[in-house]
Amino acid sequence: MEVKQMEFMKYAYFKIEITEFEKATVSIATHSLQYGTTCFGGVRGYYRNGKVSIFRLEDHYIRLINASKNAWI
Repeated sequence: MEVKQMEFMKYAYFKIEITEFEKATVSIATHSLQYGTTCFGGVRGYYRNGKVSIFRLEDHYIRLINASKNAWI
């Protein structure tokens, strides 16, 4: 069964680079899929007047580090 890609998802950040969405795949044996060992953090950024502003970057970074410690990652 083929799952259709959503129209807006043309690219993904995967393995430290931006790649085509179809190429961003992981193995079914990946530990985070099998056992839920992962952490996720969102960082909001804005592009204005030719500059990128990231909202509360240090707070997000600290939260991600603490979450990874709690997950033993």
